[in-house]
Amino acid sequence: MQMNDKIAFVTGAGRGIGRAVCRELLQRGAAGVVIADLDGATAQATAAELGGLGLQCDVSDEAAVQAAVAAAIAHYGRVDVLLSNAGFGATELDLDDALAEPNDLWTRMWQVHVMAHVYASRAVLPGMLERGQGYLVNVASAAGLLCQVGDAAYSATKHAAVGLAESLAITYGERGIRVSVVSAVHRHGDHRSRRKAAGRRTCRPALGRTGRHGDRGRARARVLPGPDPSRSTDVRPAQDGGL
Repeated sequence: MQMNDKIAFVTGAGRGIGRAVCRELLQRGAAGVVIADLDGATAQATAAELGGLGLQCDVSDEAAVQAAVAAAIAHYGRVDVLLSNAGFGATELDLDDALAEPNDLWTRMWQVHVMAHVYASRAVLPGMLERGQGYLVNVASAAGLLCQVGDAAYSATKHAAVGLAESLAITYGERGIRVSVVSAVHRHGDHRSRRKAAGRRTCRPALGRTGRHGDRGRARARVLPGPDPSRSTDVRPAQDGGL
């Protein structure tokens, strides 16, 4: 999308994908970026490096999300693009028991991978609808289209995130709101060899089996259809690492 003069609010933006996206948005002409992160010091450091507004925000807390969006609007006047990116995975994969993850981990993943998208969308949509335009981008995962073997909670909540985005697209598409899902594929690197050296079971990951041979490891963006049922969902590679 064209980012000239747009204001973007990015969660989980202190490091990793979120930080890289903020840099890309600014290079593409964004008028401002809000770098929201659970680690306030990291958000401030990234904002100082890239330019923008750094905010501490726990995306699993709706009041905190509302406060952060209000601060962004007070600073920039509006939010044109929401990139709801915050997320995390299990530190260890259990290949023998899909139900081994504790309830508190399931709850935390539900809050961060699903409800955080709900909270952020609720906060920015009123202004977008009033202006008749806006863009909601939910970062899910290829696990939301296929499966992350060994991490059932991650897979289930990422599938829910994709379903939520589809509902948003259908509901608000005719009112000027665009919705996309970014489904990135994790490059495992030497993860399997480390597990094998430690004597632990390994398996071929399910991620990356979609699309053409050789697509594995590429970031993919799911562009959701509008409310016209004759339009089909298009799954295609993200171009130039951007939106």
